[in-house]
Amino acid sequence: MRVVFRTNDYINVFTIKTSMNAKITNSNKAIVQTFAFSRSQFESVVNKGSFANFLDGDAVVCGDCPYSKNSNYVLGKCYTHKYLQIRGLMSIVRAIANDFDGVWENIPTMPTNPPESFLVACYDKYIRFGTYGETILIPINWMKAMVAVSKNWTGYTHQWAKCDNNYRMFLMASVHNIFEQAIANDKGWLTFLIYKKEDDVANVLCPANREDVTCQKCSLCSGTSGKGSKNIKIKYH
Repeated sequence: MRVVFRTNDYINVFTIKTSMNAKITNSNKAIVQTFAFSRSQFESVVNKGSFANFLDGDAVVCGDCPYSKNSNYVLGKCYTHKYLQIRGLMSIVRAIANDFDGVWENIPTMPTNPPESFLVACYDKYIRFGTYGETILIPINWMKAMVAVSKNWTGYTHQWAKCDNNYRMFLMASVHNIFEQAIANDKGWLTFLIYKKEDDVANVLCPANREDVTCQKCSLCSGTSGKGSKNIKIKYH
């Protein structure tokens, strides 16, 4: 199942199906994953553009994430910039383009509230917010409704300093040093820190970093209203 809605110059995409990513889930049950793609990325795929062309259009959906193409990224630092991941993302956009005859305006606009049929499909499932693109592009009322019917969820945002602070209930603030973490914590966010050897932090080491734990099983990265209550860290790689 795939649900797609348009808002200005980006689309929110929700897929509900099984995942082959063993770090995310080892279950054979369907999970919910969210994506955001820009109009530029859509048109790049329609016009059979290259991987580079596709990443060139990430400003709208990645914001000022330091790993985005528009932020003078270093290729490969974002997990979505690997060959198989980019090919998979472009495949999703290509399927959407085929569904709507390659015409951006044919994609339905995002309704104020999530359709009941969509929430039914999300019921009792693990939700992975932000498989690609900024999670705060999902309206806060949509996220609240999805979480309410889910089994558990995980999610992150690089826009924690700029967005509606209510997103902290559902998402972790993605931070890159102990100074950003201190600021985010002061604003009421729990954080996910990519730490370096010299950083002296007492955060919980990401349990899903172990071979026997998946993000679905752990789900500590679920904001202040989720399963977790502490800052999480993972080693810079």
